[in-house]
Amino acid sequence: LFSPIFLHNTDIIRVELIFQSSSSLFMDPSLYFALPESFNPLTSPLDFDQWVRKFEACATANKWEDDDQLKHLPPLLRGDAWIVYDELKPNEKDTMANLVKNLSHKLNIATQMQSSEQLYRRTLDPGSESLLTYQNDIKRLAHRAYPDMTADQVAPIILTAFIRGLRGHSMSLARKVTNNNPKTLQFALKKAQFLLSDPFEDGDVP
Repeated sequence: LFSPIFLHNTDIIRVELIFQSSSSLFMDPSLYFALPESFNPLTSPLDFDQWVRKFEACATANKWEDDDQLKHLPPLLRGDAWIVYDELKPNEKDTMANLVKNLSHKLNIATQMQSSEQLYRRTLDPGSESLLTYQNDIKRLAHRAYPDMTADQVAPIILTAFIRGLRGHSMSLARKVTNNNPKTLQFALKKAQFLLSDPFEDGDVP
């Protein structure tokens, strides 16, 4: 007799088959499924397309065919992602290509307004994390809030939101970065990091 045990370790779920006998237990550690973490569009650090690529990488490791992926993907969806999936018509989720295309499109619509509101609130938060973490969060929310824009089109929105959010770290920091007239997010981030770490600053940047 055997029973499957799912051991959760970060983003890998390992399935161990434990064979039970009357006198001992035997474990085969070579049997496992690799799976990504569950996907919730409002809390996941990845957007849906990134998450799908991670799922597909796991599917390749598991040697899953299309039908296998269609069975294993839905239980990993959470929140609005599951609701949108559940409302898809059968012919909208009969293949992985159809499922990914239709789910991605409808999730973008469902989360666009929520992400826009989150992006605005994010620029008002106190700066309690690293600038790199803050930058990545701003980029993620901006791309979700404006899914139809190209990377070049959304870049100024991200840059503006990033600089505004620097006020949560320090009004002086935000002012000094703005005075350098940054044209790119990368320049603004490097300048802010330099100002925060410069021992010769006049003290009004914490």
